[in-house]
Amino acid sequence: MTIDNGKLTIQENLFLLKHYPFSIVHCQLKNMYKTIIIVHVSTSIISLLAALFVCRNSFIGILKEKVYTVFYRKTEIIFLVSMYLQLTLGVILYFFLRPENNPRIVTIDDAYRFSSMRFWAIEHFSVMLFALLLIQIGKIFTTKLPRDRDKFRYAGIYYGFSTLLILISTGIFIMVRFI
Repeated sequence: MTIDNGKLTIQENLFLLKHYPFSIVHCQLKNMYKTIIIVHVSTSIISLLAALFVCRNSFIGILKEKVYTVFYRKTEIIFLVSMYLQLTLGVILYFFLRPENNPRIVTIDDAYRFSSMRFWAIEHFSVMLFALLLIQIGKIFTTKLPRDRDKFRYAGIYYGFSTLLILISTGIFIMVRFI
């Protein structure tokens, strides 16, 4: 069995799948984990930029008494959808995929013993879920309210607090790590 540039032929893949099924699955999951981590980080950057943009728009809308147009609704939807995508990717990463250096399931006792595990397992997930809840409530208010000033005000409150939670949930761990 020869490997040319790291690629196997179809027959060799079938042979490995038949005789060593776990090795193929492990290799595919390892690549999937890396890919989903990259997508998760990329969409988190998009989510944070969307959050900052939506907050900026809502505060400018309040100060300059602008009309709440379709553009503002679309930026809210981009923010909301990117956060739901973050939730989906995070759940896949945490519950279904494991990094190759930590393949076992983390128990609550392990999470409490190690601050990094506790942060990602409990604190980050809880705070981000609460931020997503605030975003959804803010979207409901901006959809239902009749006056533009009220829409901008509720958007500023709910999206502002959710952005603050996002920054806290991701930023404190990074600051503690480098201090």
